[in-house]
Amino acid sequence: MNSGNQHIKSFNADPRAKNRIKFISAKQRAKQASADVYRSYKRRIGVVTSAASREERVHHRDQFNDSAKSRKKRKTITSGGGETTAIIGNNDLFEDEGDEELELETSTTFQMELDLARDRNASNLFAKLYPVLVPLVRSLPEILHHAEKIVNILMCYVLSPYSNPHDATPEEMWKPNSSGNKRDLFVVNIVTTDVLHLISVLARDLRHEIHPYVHEYILPRIVNDLINPPTTVSDPEMKQQRTLDITVVETAFRTLSYIFRYDTSSFLNEGVPNKNDQSKEAVESNVEGCLELMRKYYGSTLAHKSDFVRRLGAESFSPLVRKLKSTASKKKHVRRVIRSLATSATSSVSFVSKPPIDHTKDYYEPSIVMDSRLERTRSDATDGVALLLFYVVRGVPGRLHSKSQGTLKIIFSNILPNDKEDHTIDWNTECFKKKVIYDLISLVLTKIRGHIKNGANFLAVWDELYNCLNSVVRAIKEGETGFLSSLGFLVQLVVECVSYRNGALLKAQDGSTSEFEKAEANRISLVLQDIVDPKFYCRLGGKNQVHVLKLLCVAWKVFPNHPALGHRLSSFIPIIAEGKNTIVDPMLVLAKDLVPFLSEQLAAEYLVPRILKAIAKRFLDKGNDETMLVLHAVATSRLGKRADAEDPIDDNDDLFSAGLAPKCSVSMIEKETLLDACLEVFTPTDAEMDKDIFVRMGYTARIVPFIALLGCNGSVKESFVSVQKISEQIVEALKRLDKARFDSRLDPDVIVVKSLLVESLAFAVSGIVECSNTAAITKIVTQASEYSNKLLFMCPTSLLAVKSAAEMAIVMRKLELDFNSKPNKTFDSLTSNLKASSHFLRLHTLRLLNTFPQRPFVTNFDDLDLSEDLDENDYQQKGMGSNANQEKSSLSGMCDILETMLQIETTPIGLDYERKLIGAINRVEILGRTGKLPALYAEAAVNYMFGVMNIKFQPLWTPAVRSIAALSTAHELTVWPSMAAQLKLVMDPDFFFARTTNIASAFSTEENNIEEGDVYHDHRLLTNWDRTSGEDASLFQKQIDASKTAGRVSRHQSTDRITIFEQVWSVLESVPQLTTKKSRVVVPIFLSFLHNQYFLFHNDDPDAREFNLMSHVDGGTNKDDR
Repeated sequence: MNSGNQHIKSFNADPRAKNRIKFISAKQRAKQASADVYRSYKRRIGVVTSAASREERVHHRDQFNDSAKSRKKRKTITSGGGETTAIIGNNDLFEDEGDEELELETSTTFQMELDLARDRNASNLFAKLYPVLVPLVRSLPEILHHAEKIVNILMCYVLSPYSNPHDATPEEMWKPNSSGNKRDLFVVNIVTTDVLHLISVLARDLRHEIHPYVHEYILPRIVNDLINPPTTVSDPEMKQQRTLDITVVETAFRTLSYIFRYDTSSFLNEGVPNKNDQSKEAVESNVEGCLELMRKYYGSTLAHKSDFVRRLGAESFSPLVRKLKSTASKKKHVRRVIRSLATSATSSVSFVSKPPIDHTKDYYEPSIVMDSRLERTRSDATDGVALLLFYVVRGVPGRLHSKSQGTLKIIFSNILPNDKEDHTIDWNTECFKKKVIYDLISLVLTKIRGHIKNGANFLAVWDELYNCLNSVVRAIKEGETGFLSSLGFLVQLVVECVSYRNGALLKAQDGSTSEFEKAEANRISLVLQDIVDPKFYCRLGGKNQVHVLKLLCVAWKVFPNHPALGHRLSSFIPIIAEGKNTIVDPMLVLAKDLVPFLSEQLAAEYLVPRILKAIAKRFLDKGNDETMLVLHAVATSRLGKRADAEDPIDDNDDLFSAGLAPKCSVSMIEKETLLDACLEVFTPTDAEMDKDIFVRMGYTARIVPFIALLGCNGSVKESFVSVQKISEQIVEALKRLDKARFDSRLDPDVIVVKSLLVESLAFAVSGIVECSNTAAITKIVTQASEYSNKLLFMCPTSLLAVKSAAEMAIVMRKLELDFNSKPNKTFDSLTSNLKASSHFLRLHTLRLLNTFPQRPFVTNFDDLDLSEDLDENDYQQKGMGSNANQEKSSLSGMCDILETMLQIETTPIGLDYERKLIGAINRVEILGRTGKLPALYAEAAVNYMFGVMNIKFQPLWTPAVRSIAALSTAHELTVWPSMAAQLKLVMDPDFFFARTTNIASAFSTEENNIEEGDVYHDHRLLTNWDRTSGEDASLFQKQIDASKTAGRVSRHQSTDRITIFEQVWSVLESVPQLTTKKSRVVVPIFLSFLHNQYFLFHNDDPDAREFNLMSHVDGGTNKDDR
């Protein structure tokens, strides 16, 4: 039976529980299993079992006897010159009330447990065991005399041979031998758990007297035969036999733990005698042991493939390691365990890379090739050793052990170079060993971080980690180059701890600023100050500098408002910028990993001006693509955030950002340098006009508004001049692109670049339109709008084209200009976008349509009452008392249904806004039912309600269906073509595969193989987003991940196609009279569905021949859409 499907019955002692007897899965039972024998077993597993009660009675008597009256009291009685230990028992336990007697302790605990085990286990196998043991255990002297024989008997009965599973194992079969014969296979029998319990009881009675038999008999029998049976037997039934029973394995490890507990002194004193040297000095030197003999069992337990076996093994061995008498012996044991792990891992890999020439000057990780099975084995061994070290330093829940600091010092010291290290060995081997040790220590710290609940309890780890890091820095300053590789590993460990839960281990538990937090912030800033010292930082290699940059970023993100970090860390930026790093650009790391996470005030005051200054200096020396990448990262660093909200309530598709620009103080020379470097891209020669250059145009277009709006010490005039300058250059670039000859004017790359240029101009002008409204800006905007209109009408379904046109139309409305003089044509071109699956395509279409003047409600002059104009008094009375006139007047004037739809689209999706959203949709339904909507608005409304079905929020779908039904009833001639088009769309066989096909085709181009960080990478993501109408949202993957983490519906996601299909048919069901009236359209569509989709997969259906659908579908009966 597979252990994953086992269910174990247990008893719940909680009287409030409904089910006192419950079944738990093997996985849950494995989590509850424990080998910790220093705490109550009942409290550990939370349930009452027979094994738990049996252990409590023997090993935890003070907890077994709850009442003080029921506890046995020992008293020493002097009789005939000798001392005899007597037990004064409670009268409730021995005799009637009022009578007390002294009972001499003549029986042993082992004999009592043996008798109880006979009562519990009535099997034939135990019936054979009992008479063999009873004569040997009647008293403690007899147990001491027959100890070896008792152990041999128990070892025989603890397991049975595979060939005879219902009998004991012959002694010659299980005893270790040196002949090297193949190991025999043993299986668990019906008395295994009782025998294991008796072994632990025997250890309690014998104490250190059991030690001679532990290494020779007990440990090999339990570890090798029970926990690690041989896998050489090829019998198929053996797979079932080799499945480890969780209860048996737990009992075995608890037995070992009790042996270690009662025999601790012998284990700690055992040495490794040298057979060649039997001198007195050699013997005395081995008195203080280091658990060397125990290490041979680590591989079988700590490297086991089952995670619960590794954990139980670590719980069993860790108390012995913790109790080692001296720091030297503990250090020797821990270092040997760690280095053995590294050596074994190294022996199973092959190196495929050669170390660099100056390999001793930097952090280096060799490239390796390893079999997947060996990789799994190495991972299990690393996890097991990490568990051992974790349990050594672990204390009560939420805290570390009081002696953990010394152990942590030993653990961290293993990552440092060894004084006795042989420098002649292969550098690949040495570096890989350090990588294995780093993985081990990182895993130990991961387990400690999960155990610690308060940063103050993590202080011992911080102390030892910083001490080790400071010692490495001092050694490197003294010229020890061997410590450079260790520096990278230590910095990575600090980064992992600092970034854990956004610095939770560096802050007070209640979230308030405490002295502990201030001290830790000051300490980490001092460490960075030592590392980023100009003389020291330049000696670090590229990879070490990358790790230091990560530490700088995470430390500043954790303590953004700490006064020491703002001044100290910002002063490091010039040093970092001047460093020569061939692996990454340090400024790019700061721009991507730090600027977006700081507040606008801190970023604008300390960080961004210094980064811009370094970039300007690079452009003066020699500009390149990497410098443009840094500038692009800074200019777009605040995207995805609104009003500095840490958790934005809704997603966005912002491609431009200038929130930091007005607050950044840069010199005019630096601003002109940056601006001139960007504008060079907009003025290529005719020979340079190819796709490569206009891709750079689109990339640079997202940068220039930020540079133009830079504060320049608060000079608005200079910003206006810069905006005018870039606007003229953008218009010229649009002209050149319009005249250039490409393969097609509808090429996706051309659409993206033109759209970015138009939006860049609109975004830059919007930043100064409130301050300056000159004829020059008006002229430039008017010229740009011509290209925007041309692009819009050429590509009305392009998301970027519609987005840029909406931005341009809003800016022109602020300038009191009209976007175009063709509102009807604009509505006809864009109305179909309102039913798109993309939220942003619907949003920008509504923003654009709302810039046009509102249209009045359609008025029926037959309903007008002109008598009001004849008598003023009568008019006032009628106006005050007639509800009918008030209703009619409510629909007079301008229709604002487009504003209502825009309100729906801009409202965040969530239960908090459900009533607001449904109320706005119901208003569309009410306006549609009146029949007085302008035709363009009615068509737009019905298309938008189909678009609402794409919003992934179920409460909105039913109101949307009602709104479409109301619109189709009152505006049948206007809205039916849109309804018929939507019905044909969802009934098309390609409808359910269109989304997958679009995304797949977007990624099928060779350009998408470009690595992230290249100038073309951003352009590829934009092109894919526009080409798939927002369905490929890889450009905004961070927003999608953040929404998923926060439990919100991302705006980049939409309803599945099957649900859309169902909702469209729900509309037809809600208006049966219209469905009947338009049956000449609906029925052929349905018949086509049966022929092309249903009977295509059910061609054996007898109705397929009877209907003869082919003649109806091909007969052209579906041509009339009226």
